[in-house]
Amino acid sequence: TTKNGCASQKNLNQKKRRAGLSYLEKIVSEKSKKPPVVCIYGEGGIGKTTFAMSGEKALLLPTEEGWGKLEVDRLPLVKTFDDYRESIAELKSGDHDYRILTIDSLDWLEPLIWKEVLKTNKPNPEKIEDYGYGKGYMFAADIWRSVLDDLKLLRDERNMAIVTIAHQEVKPFHDPTSEPYDRYQIKLQKLARALVFEWADAVLFCGRDVKTKRAERGSQPVRGISTGKRILFCEARPAFEAKNRFGLPAEIDMNWETLVSAIKGDYKNGNVQQSTN
Repeated sequence: TTKNGCASQKNLNQKKRRAGLSYLEKIVSEKSKKPPVVCIYGEGGIGKTTFAMSGEKALLLPTEEGWGKLEVDRLPLVKTFDDYRESIAELKSGDHDYRILTIDSLDWLEPLIWKEVLKTNKPNPEKIEDYGYGKGYMFAADIWRSVLDDLKLLRDERNMAIVTIAHQEVKPFHDPTSEPYDRYQIKLQKLARALVFEWADAVLFCGRDVKTKRAERGSQPVRGISTGKRILFCEARPAFEAKNRFGLPAEIDMNWETLVSAIKGDYKNGNVQQSTN
């Protein structure tokens, strides 16, 4: 019996070697070393593009003319969805050493996706709403899925961090545990917004440090006073949506190196710590 048992185990081990490692033998416990895919959003003029392009070897893929006076490496302005698709394809296969791709912005890419829907889905109406019953937005959601999948592939194949930029909008939020209230959210149609929110490793709200002050006398209302400091909010609050998968602090300075340090775990008590790695 012992001999037969040993022979059976030997045969099993040989089969495993031929077939490769088993699933249990493939278990890993280390952190992911892939670059992040991030969505940042906030008010116009707060410096979203400047922030995203301040990293080393960053490349801008613009769907709007939001770079202003920034002297940055950028691809031609995307005017059609074909322009966008061809740009991503060249980044996948082309000869370059860029480490960060910034797409500015998602809410200007969205109308191009809608035009693609109208062009490729009969009866080819004039407006996406004309499909009825939300079908046009469902067609658009299929394109959004391919867009986001392609960006993840670009990250994986070319080891590039992906930063997508969006503007903000105020919408009612129906919290099942309380009364409805308004909050900031990504300015996209709700199906697209949900897909982007799920896809990103981090959705960060760009805001300003605001202090409140009440008048000492009389019944003057509370005033908001900005310190001018720009902040990345990394966790959701009633006033805005946000998330991250890195265990980031609730808020950090709006600075690219600070974000990178926080993702690596080298940012503690509001200060960048020297990595021991």
